[in-house]
Amino acid sequence: MSDPRMRRAAAALLLGLIVVLSLLPGEHVRALFELPGVTDTRVHFLGYLLLAWVLALGWPAVALWRIWAFATFCGLAIELIQIVVPGRGFEWSDLAVNAAGALGGIALAKAFRRRLERE
Repeated sequence: MSDPRMRRAAAALLLGLIVVLSLLPGEHVRALFELPGVTDTRVHFLGYLLLAWVLALGWPAVALWRIWAFATFCGLAIELIQIVVPGRGFEWSDLAVNAAGALGGIALAKAFRRRLERE
């Protein structure tokens, strides 16, 4: 996936998936958390790690702190919208894990960018 357009498309699809899954009523996603090893915290962390990583690779000219801020803002917006979704609600802990996951994605992207620069 060396073409930035493909990375950008992947970022858009991932963000869309995060939005859809995050805004489904609570009863529609409970089955996901019954799978072994799947927790709300892990899902949030991994989702935002992947989002920030793909965003950073899709927009290499954008400063990494801006990518982190955008991903974290998306998490905040979703948490706020969840207030009106049945079976969902705003949780500070989810927002914190989203931000931490995005930071992990930024670290991964930084390492990946360095590797690409050496090649």
